[in-house]
Amino acid sequence: MQNRLRTRSMLVDWGICQDNTCLLCGNAVEDRKHLFFDCDYSRKCISGISAWLNIPEFLFNIDTSWKYWGEKMQDPIKRKVCYAALAAVVYQIWYARNKAFWLKVIIHPRAVCRVICAEVVKRCRQLINCKWKRQHCKWLYSLQVSCCS
Repeated sequence: MQNRLRTRSMLVDWGICQDNTCLLCGNAVEDRKHLFFDCDYSRKCISGISAWLNIPEFLFNIDTSWKYWGEKMQDPIKRKVCYAALAAVVYQIWYARNKAFWLKVIIHPRAVCRVICAEVVKRCRQLINCKWKRQHCKWLYSLQVSCCS
């Protein structure tokens, strides 16, 4: 991420809005670093997804999580699923932030996690091919079952 997202701190600097407080937690200045993953809201989302994937998360930093999650998953197919989940976390946090900005609605982090889980499983099921082993399919199925519970 190259710090191009129009966070509230940027909008205040440009004179577009007057309040730079995070729309999701209301506790700090909304900049890239805070939104991904210093924000309590974002931490709940990343914790939910990391627990779903059985990856212990303690870094809560967007830049280092990519590397850490990749190292935790040695299997290349599982690693790709984890990267897809992390990308979905970033997308859904930004989506939730925009909902809060435009519609004044805060989506609960559990709901965000459910959407991420369902979307990642749905998209990854479309990628199943001859390189996938039976264990990969079973693992993806177990992720699908655990996301619905």
